[in-house]
Amino acid sequence: ITGFCSERSGSSVSRTGSWNVPPALEVNTRLSTVTLDFTRAVMSTQVVHVTIDDYASTISLVVPEEATVDLNGVETVGGSATNKVRTGPPIGPLHVVVRGKVRFGSVTAKHPFGTSIRRMFG
Repeated sequence: ITGFCSERSGSSVSRTGSWNVPPALEVNTRLSTVTLDFTRAVMSTQVVHVTIDDYASTISLVVPEEATVDLNGVETVGGSATNKVRTGPPIGPLHVVVRGKVRFGSVTAKHPFGTSIRRMFG
């Protein structure tokens, strides 16, 4: 992952808690599991650009409830790009723009576990 950068193969990479997020990240992975948790991260900009070059990995982007994510620039070949959060223009404190290619893997943007349940029960 670059920007925080890393070429990973067959490994697990996780960024959680309070970590400094640069304006641009590169995720270059092969057969890996990657979790980028932005819920308690320290942002240097409102918009974060993530470029993915992946083969057969699982990539999860966990964002705060008020964040937006744009996965429209992700090309999939035998894989998937799933956005479970709000998309659109950057209206909140964080907007993640994802571009790149996912081959036989997946990229998912989601809220932390339990966010939907808390919203349902107020």
